Amino acid sequence: MTLCWQITAHPRGRPLENSDFELVEIYQPQPGAGEALLKTLWLGFDPAQKGWMENVADYVAPMQIGDIMRGTGIGKVIESNNPDMPVGSLWSGMTGWTEHFVTDGKGFDAVESELEPTASLSVLGLTGMTAWCGLFKIGKPIAGDTIVVSGAAGATGSIVGQLAKLMQCRVIGIAGGAEKCAWLQEEAGFDAAIDYKNENVKERLRELAPKGANIVYDNVGGKILDDMLANIATHARIVVCGGISRYETGDMPAGPQNYFNLIFRRATMAGFIVLDYSSEFPSIRKRMVQLIKDGKLTWQEDCQSGFEAAPETLNRLYKGLNKGIKNLSNLNLTLALVFICLIIFASDFQELINSSFLGIKFSIVYFWEMSTLGLSEPSDFAKEWTIFYWAWWVAFGPLVGLFIARISKGRSLRQVILGMLIFGTLGTWLFYLVLGGYSMNSEMNNELGVIQSMKEIGHAETAISVIKSLPLNTVMLTIFCVITIVFITTSYDSMSYVISSHVLKTRGNVKEPHKNLRLFWAIVLGVLPAVLVLYSDHSVALDLILITSLPLLFIYPLMAVSIIRELSKTEQVYE
Repeated sequence: MTLCWQITAHPRGRPLENSDFELVEIYQPQPGAGEALLKTLWLGFDPAQKGWMENVADYVAPMQIGDIMRGTGIGKVIESNNPDMPVGSLWSGMTGWTEHFVTDGKGFDAVESELEPTASLSVLGLTGMTAWCGLFKIGKPIAGDTIVVSGAAGATGSIVGQLAKLMQCRVIGIAGGAEKCAWLQEEAGFDAAIDYKNENVKERLRELAPKGANIVYDNVGGKILDDMLANIATHARIVVCGGISRYETGDMPAGPQNYFNLIFRRATMAGFIVLDYSSEFPSIRKRMVQLIKDGKLTWQEDCQSGFEAAPETLNRLYKGLNKGIKNLSNLNLTLALVFICLIIFASDFQELINSSFLGIKFSIVYFWEMSTLGLSEPSDFAKEWTIFYWAWWVAFGPLVGLFIARISKGRSLRQVILGMLIFGTLGTWLFYLVLGGYSMNSEMNNELGVIQSMKEIGHAETAISVIKSLPLNTVMLTIFCVITIVFITTSYDSMSYVISSHVLKTRGNVKEPHKNLRLFWAIVLGVLPAVLVLYSDHSVALDLILITSLPLLFIYPLMAVSIIRELSKTEQVYE
């Protein structure tokens, strides 16, 4: 048996919903003469897929209720009766949303690029081909032209702009949000970017292109297309590629009001179907590979893991959810590095290094004593340090692993282990050694009685007093508080997601957990420690944590197995 996603509705005139798809088990197909059986490794996602579900366009065969969802993908041959498709080879094409499929190779291309395999679904796939063909077949750029691209931060729009820059055109991109606009200018090389969420598109186009646009490459439609038509040059070429706006709003937009400018400016406006140029795809791919190798073309990939997450991943295209929690994690990392650097600048560097290495020495020499609940050396410090050190591995470790397996870019087991054990540990050591080294220097130089302070007011209060002793203490304390809040927020969000996902799985439901369910578990997870802290003294809370953690010793191996199973389902390593 194998899994596949079937469509359950035609979402005409409304946004996509997860209920438009159903995950079902079917008999695994068997290859016949001249055929091969492939396991799907990656799926590609494109806004056009919603149009296919709607059956509005007639350039592809209509999709019926109960059909396997149509889509591109990359599969690995696991059984073959076709000498041209050996076992182990990778092939890209219209796989559909299914874990296994059979093909005779027609309509499929061997993945033999020097780039990562997933490039065959993005820059070398239909999105890249669409960008190339739309620009050069319809737009016909000339050096010195001004081109305006809507949906510029998307897979197609970003490639269009970069190709136009190689033709020595001036490129203006339209995207939603300051981050996307910054990426367009700083990474993709656009000359200017307009944030349609916070700027007046029509006015900004007049400022940036006072003589009008020679080429308009439209991926959006609706009002933005109308604003672009209001500012076109004589003999402009308008390339109609897509209409994302109607997917975002759920409504069919009215036709452009400024279409008479096509007459006034003697402009042309044309649509196209990229499949009409399929015979040219091999040569186009070779040219694009060379551009990438030469550093002249870059692209972004938003990778989600888990075959079960396919519907939600497609919906991300219309909701703009291609960053998610990664932004908060990146913010936390940046602030932590800033925090460390400020401490280093505020300290005697030589003394800080000596103290840090001394801390490493003590951690190695006394690791057993510090890691055994103070049994070998009875002390409150050893007990509390031990709880702090091991609590993450017992409580957070499995959940972090499962979170990575569920929603991050596809990882191998080796990558998860490296990420959790090595990089996480090294980052934590760096953070605490620098702050700890500063504290030790303060104690030895009699600048701050750290040891006495811990005895009198406690560890938490002492940590605050250490931070307050730093230059720019208000700024440092603010950064520290933000780091703490973001860490707790992202951790609890990850935990609630994992728990919600597995609760649904136990009920036979493999769809993405609803936000209300995730919120419920986040509240539950937050209430438990809050009750412990509020209604018990410090020592009682620690003892209760130890007692309630004992079952995790048995659950831990089971969760490790679950991590491995999740990773093996969506293994995305090029073997």
